[in-house]
Amino acid sequence: MAVVIYKQSKITSLVSIILILIVVFGGIFLLKPFRSDVASLNETVQAKEAELNEVETEYNDLEALSEEAEITEKGIQDFLNKIPADLEQDILIKNIYEIAEDNDIILNAISFGVSENPLTQVNSVSMSASFIGDYNDLVKFLEGLEDNSREIHVKTINVQVLDEKDNIQRINFNLTLESFYQA
Repeated sequence: MAVVIYKQSKITSLVSIILILIVVFGGIFLLKPFRSDVASLNETVQAKEAELNEVETEYNDLEALSEEAEITEKGIQDFLNKIPADLEQDILIKNIYEIAEDNDIILNAISFGVSENPLTQVNSVSMSASFIGDYNDLVKFLEGLEDNSREIHVKTINVQVLDEKDNIQRINFNLTLESFYQA
C-alpha cells in the first residue's frame, strides 16, 4: 500500500504541476491581448489629458478676455458718456473759457476744425487756442481740462516766455486740443 500511495502522490504532484503550468500559460495567452488594450487605453488617456489641458488653457484665456472686454466695454461707455451727441461748439468754447478764467489765464484766440469719420460713431473737432498766464496757471488749466465733463485731449503745447510782471514770469502758450462728438 505504501507503493500505491507513493505513486498516487507522485501522480497528484505531477497533475498539480501540469495544472499550474496550464493556468500560467493560459493566463499569459489570455491576458496578452488585454495587455495591448491596456497600452492603447493608456495612450488614449494621455491624449485626452493633453486635450483637456488645452481646452482648460483656452477656457482660461477666454475668461480673461471676457473680463477685459467688460472693462473695455465700461471704458468705452464712460468715454461715450463724456462725448455729446452733437458738436455743441458754443458749449465747448464756454467750457474752455471758464476753465481758463478759473485758473487766471487769458484766452486770446481759439480756432476750430471739424473732422468727420464715417467708419466710427465718433467724430472729432480740433482746436488751436492761444493763452497768456504763468507756468502754475498752465498746470492748473491742464488739470481743469482733465476734470472737464467733456472729453478734451491736449495734442501739443507750445510755450513762449513773455515779460515778467509782479515777479511772475508770464508766458504765452498755444495748445492744440481735440474733442469729440457722436456721429
